[in-house]
Amino acid sequence: MSQLPILHTFSISHFSEKARWGLDWSGIPYKLEPTIPFLHMLNARRLKAPASSVPILERPGQPAIQGSAAILDWAASQGSPLPTGGAEIEARLDGKVGPRIIPYFYSEAAIATPQKIPPLFTTDLSPLKTRSFRFFWPVIRRLMIAGLKLGPERRERTRIHLLGELDWLDDLLADGRPYIGGETPNRADLTAAALLAPLAQPPEHPVYKNLTPPPLMAADCAGWAKRPSLALVRRMYANHRRA
Repeated sequence: MSQLPILHTFSISHFSEKARWGLDWSGIPYKLEPTIPFLHMLNARRLKAPASSVPILERPGQPAIQGSAAILDWAASQGSPLPTGGAEIEARLDGKVGPRIIPYFYSEAAIATPQKIPPLFTTDLSPLKTRSFRFFWPVIRRLMIAGLKLGPERRERTRIHLLGELDWLDDLLADGRPYIGGETPNRADLTAAALLAPLAQPPEHPVYKNLTPPPLMAADCAGWAKRPSLALVRRMYANHRRA
């Protein structure tokens, strides 16, 4: 029997969730291999990936595929039932929403409630990797705060940008359609749901269902809960996330 492809992720990563959900939706068997910060760089180098980021899909005997959109492209090329369409919207979500969720969350969480982060990173990790992450977490936290320039000012800037993107997405859904794609979801819907899941914490999410947002984020999420964009996230997970 041929070896399964291996999906290298961070458990907490919303881009990793997009790739994982896409493979699950496609019915493509794979081995999930969550990792921890800094080990992922060694992995990327071993796989000759052009960058150090996850997700990376390792395919035995073939080049690795890096990035959630590229992994979904590959899944579609395999004749999967993955929905298509919405490429321009998907690209905007990947470029303007996904990267800003990271400093928005960590600017508060890594400073105000750092003890709540390790359980999110260690979901699905092996016992050895879990111990390693917990041991190195104080160092990882300091490097994260410095490297991403985290803090109240960064949080507020990214919050303003996120609000603009939520307004844009709400406008797309203002005609009452259930999905960006209309009556049925497309890839933009999957992307929006995966990347915005930290703001909605849907119970079907493998990690964010256990997320306890820090106080300011919790207040934001409560105020944004009735937005069409976040209703879309909950609808997508309730109807289409069956890992």
